[in-house]
Amino acid sequence: MGKNDAEISYLQGQKSRQQAELSQAKSDKLAIEEKLERLEKAKKNVNTIQGNIGTLKSIVSKEKDQDAWKGTKKDTFETNMSALDNHYKTYYNGVDRLYDAICDEITRLENEANETGGVIGWLQNSLNSIGNELEKLFHF
Repeated sequence: MGKNDAEISYLQGQKSRQQAELSQAKSDKLAIEEKLERLEKAKKNVNTIQGNIGTLKSIVSKEKDQDAWKGTKKDTFETNMSALDNHYKTYYNGVDRLYDAICDEITRLENEANETGGVIGWLQNSLNSIGNELEKLFHF
């Protein structure tokens, strides 16, 4: 009878440790999913901002192509437009790099969540096996 008591105690301790690991893995996965939600929203917002930048540039560029403009005001406008175009490209490229970085982080977190899912599945299987062993020991 003592041998079974030791085995039962060992399995119950192992079950308790694995339940704690499972709980932690589920908590980690939930935290990753929350981060992913926020990043998906940020990605949509950055995409919208990038689209708005392109629209604004189109509107301003149409003004640049006006043939009716002449004189020093036109020269000043064209100089400012040239500077604006350079700033636009810098800003647009920066927003594009931000979008790419968000996509990379989403992929990294999705991969991490997938790995956590594997741990969760493994722990659930392990708990199931331990439960089976305990049930067999208690069934006399």
